[in-house]
Amino acid sequence: MPNSIRTRRTGSKRLNRIRAVRNRVFHYEPIWNRTNLGQMHDEILETIGWINPQALEASRLFDRFTEVHESGPNRFEQLLSGYMGK
Repeated sequence: MPNSIRTRRTGSKRLNRIRAVRNRVFHYEPIWNRTNLGQMHDEILETIGWINPQALEASRLFDRFTEVHESGPNRFEQLLSGYMGK
């Protein structure tokens, strides 16, 4: 974390925002309606890089956020409807 923003308050706020999104995802709640999802993704990657730069590089190998986010929820609703027999 850059020295200019390295405070307990700044770190805590960011990690709490990340935790809140993580909880939504892991509880299978929809998040595609969030307007700041791209920014949140960027913050998550930046935070990973602060903690461990090698973990950030490894994360980028499997990161499909842009592809999934740009295709929108309709693409996945179509896929799911095929599985649900609709």
